Amino acid sequence: MNFAVQEKKQYFVSWGRKITKVFENPIKYLRKPYYLNIKFHPDFYITEVSTNHPELQKFKIENIFPKTLYRIIDFNKHPSLLNLLYRLKLQAPKKPHNIHLQLNSSKVLTRGKLKILPSKKKYSLKLKVQSIDSTQYILDAYQNIPNHIKEVGYGLYDEINKISFTEPIEISEVLKKFDYFQASLYRIFKDVIGIYPSTVWTNRRLIGFKQHLLDSKETISEIYWQYGFTNQRSLNRNFKKTFEIAPLEFRQKHKRT
Repeated sequence: MNFAVQEKKQYFVSWGRKITKVFENPIKYLRKPYYLNIKFHPDFYITEVSTNHPELQKFKIENIFPKTLYRIIDFNKHPSLLNLLYRLKLQAPKKPHNIHLQLNSSKVLTRGKLKILPSKKKYSLKLKVQSIDSTQYILDAYQNIPNHIKEVGYGLYDEINKISFTEPIEISEVLKKFDYFQASLYRIFKDVIGIYPSTVWTNRRLIGFKQHLLDSKETISEIYWQYGFTNQRSLNRNFKKTFEIAPLEFRQKHKRT
């Protein structure tokens, strides 16, 4: 359709959720898609957030955006964060993968790709915001968590990421470092991080094992114990449940040449 005209004419174009009246060529007034880019470490700590969406910008400016990727992924849509990243990184879908974010009671639908930054110590999740529902509720519950409670949640998260693979200890031993009942710590951790401590520890071990699997020629039976798994059967069960593929099949499919 040709919009070139000599005289001024009125057009109505979509502006977010509103219809706005503009003049002349409406194409000039069409905005670029909203985006949300998240940079994070392999332990899923968010290091940088950039966005052009006004609602999301507000939470970045007010410094109330969650600090971990766990906190904002909708686990009803993506039961496993690792599986989501595996599909983005190694499955190479023909179309951008839909990524559902859950900022408390709000739903944010995005589409995006995972990029490994040159340092290989960070990742970048580049997303295009498709829609945001219930914007008035975004991060309301998270914002209302007292800062000292958030510090406890992130402190426990740090301690779990310090556990040695070769000399693993039970999560219950880590909880003893905090002056709270175990049930209270689990509730705090779930509220702040968005997932349970045992899941974070299991995912961390699977990340290390998966990388080792691709970088070495050692058999699975030779390396499973290095990542805190008590036996090979336990490893195979957790790996297949998370990535929907057996470890040996994963290695054969994605082994670096």
